[in-house]
Amino acid sequence: MLVPKNEPFSLIELIDKIPLEKTGIRNSLFAIRNDVQANSNTQIEYIESWDKNIYIGTSDGSILHYTINKYPNNENKFNNNSFIYYKSECRFIQRKNISDKKPINKLIIIPSESILLVLCDNTIIFLDSKSLNNIASNKISPIKNVLNVCTNEAISSNLQICVAKKYSIEYINFDHGVHQLMELPHNYSNIIKMRCFSNKVCIADNTSYNIYDITNGESISLFSYNQTYGKPLIDTLDENEFMFFRVFISSKGDATRGTLQWQYYPNSIAFQYPYMLALMDDNTLAVHNILDQKLIQTIHIPREIQQYQITNAKLIFNNNEQKNDSKNLNAKVLLYSNSKLYALTMKPIDFQEAKLRQNYRDAGYVLMNETLFDDALEYFQKGNVNPINLINLFDEYRVSSLVTSPTKFENNELIPNSINSIIKRNLDKNYKDIDESTKESFSQAFYENAKNMLMKYLKYARKNKISSGKKQEIDTTLLKLYVESNDKKLYNLIKDENHCSIEESIEVLKKKNKYYAMGLLYESKGLQQKALNIWIKIESKQLEDPDFPGLNYIVDFLSNVDDKELVWKYAKWILNEDQHLGAKIFTSEKNNSLDPNSVVNYLEHHWNDATLVYLEHLIKDLKIENSTFHTKLGLKFIESIIRYIESSRDIFEEIDQEFHKISENISYITFLKTKKENEIVSCRLKFIDFIQNSEYCNSNELLKKLDQYTILLIEKVYLFSKSFEHEKALKILLYQLNDYIGAEEYCHGNKKKWEKQNINTKTPINSNFEINDSNNQIRNSSFTSSNLFLNSVQKKNESLYLILLRLYMKMDNRDLLAPKIIKVLNTCYQELSLKEVLDIIPLHWSLNMLNNFLSRSIRNNVHIEQQTKIVKNIVKGENENVKYTLAKYLEESSPLIIDNNTKCSQCNNEIIDKCFIRTIDGKIVHFNCYNKKL
Repeated sequence: MLVPKNEPFSLIELIDKIPLEKTGIRNSLFAIRNDVQANSNTQIEYIESWDKNIYIGTSDGSILHYTINKYPNNENKFNNNSFIYYKSECRFIQRKNISDKKPINKLIIIPSESILLVLCDNTIIFLDSKSLNNIASNKISPIKNVLNVCTNEAISSNLQICVAKKYSIEYINFDHGVHQLMELPHNYSNIIKMRCFSNKVCIADNTSYNIYDITNGESISLFSYNQTYGKPLIDTLDENEFMFFRVFISSKGDATRGTLQWQYYPNSIAFQYPYMLALMDDNTLAVHNILDQKLIQTIHIPREIQQYQITNAKLIFNNNEQKNDSKNLNAKVLLYSNSKLYALTMKPIDFQEAKLRQNYRDAGYVLMNETLFDDALEYFQKGNVNPINLINLFDEYRVSSLVTSPTKFENNELIPNSINSIIKRNLDKNYKDIDESTKESFSQAFYENAKNMLMKYLKYARKNKISSGKKQEIDTTLLKLYVESNDKKLYNLIKDENHCSIEESIEVLKKKNKYYAMGLLYESKGLQQKALNIWIKIESKQLEDPDFPGLNYIVDFLSNVDDKELVWKYAKWILNEDQHLGAKIFTSEKNNSLDPNSVVNYLEHHWNDATLVYLEHLIKDLKIENSTFHTKLGLKFIESIIRYIESSRDIFEEIDQEFHKISENISYITFLKTKKENEIVSCRLKFIDFIQNSEYCNSNELLKKLDQYTILLIEKVYLFSKSFEHEKALKILLYQLNDYIGAEEYCHGNKKKWEKQNINTKTPINSNFEINDSNNQIRNSSFTSSNLFLNSVQKKNESLYLILLRLYMKMDNRDLLAPKIIKVLNTCYQELSLKEVLDIIPLHWSLNMLNNFLSRSIRNNVHIEQQTKIVKNIVKGENENVKYTLAKYLEESSPLIIDNNTKCSQCNNEIIDKCFIRTIDGKIVHFNCYNKKL
């Protein structure tokens, strides 16, 4: 099988021979002879680079400074036994001796400050990056007792560094001077290697790998390693991902992706996204893609060159012939030995991807020619093959308007003429001896596999950039494939945004009786009326399509459509089919913008149930306070209840008869709630709930309607209660329904309702004023006008129990009901006047029967009288205090003069009334103006 190759890195030779030996004092103006041999005892310890500058630190304490002098080109391309590289030129600048014996452990350049940081003999010294002269200690002092140092790689200018000492880690900033940002302790025995990105420091001590947080000093121990295999390997990918040895780890210490597989333990590694480079002891450089952990390139280094290392760099090769900086060549990885220095430059990602995609496409065509369609699909997807080329292999899907020749960058020799020719050639080659019928079945199976491959690829292509300019052909072909295979994915294709050719697609769908899909396609193209016409024909059995969801689908469509003309046009058909579903169209959130008056007028002529549902929506959901709508809803409830009763009178009478059997233990309304699963009862309970909660319905109009029907008694009770005609309500409960428990509950319920209104509404007789002694100002603390409505409610409710008692006494069987009457007296004695009760009670009732009531009532009267005296005296004392405070204030304050020029600060009119207010800030305000402001 063809395996596409991708070789992203090229080598550039920077220095052919590195002069590591010391030859006494060397004048940098003299050129270095190329024939000088390197001292075998001297090695390169570290290389730092920035822009065109290269700094080499040696094991004998020297620093060599080079600059890149020439841009590499194809003329300087060399091939040494398949070791291909380009040549550049570097100019030697100078050499600086730091120590005679100690090696240069690390070099860091800080370009914005022109500083070269040098770690040697556990001490960091600072040099001028251009002259390599020492920077005066009074400007930057050397840092001693240093184990290791690294830059914060999240900051490109190297302005922040981490310094590891024996017991602590320091974080230092070099922006306009040296500033220690923080210092935190650590417990590592040694810090052999360290890399920093943002607030995380990757550390290798003597035995294990760790992640250290420089913001809080917390350490995460990862796993151990053995130094006998080699030096610890650490690299940073980004803020949240690092690599330790060959394991990718998140900043929280969790594994993030697969593990790299190396043949040997590398002696050094470097990273340039998305590739990890590892240098092996067998002189090979392995390049892995971290995204899939696959080996994608191997560079074989000549064996005569020994002791190679790789490191990350920041070099730029300027192309003087190009004015555009984007044409400059960046090198982020260096490969070096004790004698040579190479830069590894990565080809642009887009160039690599284009080359690789072409290889994948070629591989896909090779596999397809062998009828390995599933394997070919994988390579077609990786190579982003032109979907038109695949479509045109199938004669029935070929679009005549397309240019059928392959695009110019694809290999024409590999692209077959058609799928049929591939299948025929393979059958003739591999199945010569089979009979024609078997060969035909094989051919059909191969063809179905090929169509399945095409379907999968087109699904992939329509979601990627390769669909640009080809969307109509892709979607139209996919539609044909789905229709032929009866695949339900057809509906997902059409419901979402699509680019199907409508004429061609409609023709295909019509042939296969896919009428529901036809409607969806019309809808997706904005032809909503055509879509509705088709769906209505399906629902009315003029067309057949088992995939159509039904009437609910049309309702949902009209509930969310933007074109209101379609709503009015097609709602009538829906309402005639199902009133409740038809009403759902108008109650949808999308159609709340329709004029409620128009909708109600439209519905109430022919569709009572739909009108009721819509009015309920207006009042319960939209909280509309229109009295006309409230009253109409009540009338619709009545009409609906009557229709139910007329169609099921027997059920209605059975319910009433069942209640009379158990009326001694339960009220009529409570009994109805136990039967709410019954359709008649459910509607009645909804109406009663509406009466109780609606503040805007016209009770008199509803009562007139109910007077036409003598059977809806409990509904009248609640309407009479709403209009405070309690005696009429209680007469129905006692005389017609024989609902004695319901009568008591009626009195209790209305009493609680009044108490709740009394709590929520203040009705003070006088205004209350507070005088602030600290500033001698008078302010109004609370004032509200008397509530006439509440007073009327109080008058109408305070004698409810007396009304109930009088009605009991007018009944012929009052003596039989004596226990019930006595119960009312004993439980409601606080609401009844003792004198009025004694006037009503029959003379032949014994005193013993009334004993509990009399004792409780007398005790309650005495209690009220005593409480009244206490309250009276408290109020009297408070009044005297207020009078005293007011008098004191009037004595101490200057008189307030009101004349024709005095105006209200609120309305700017003259102060004429005797009642006015002086506010805390000294302004004069009308009494009414002040209350309006409150």
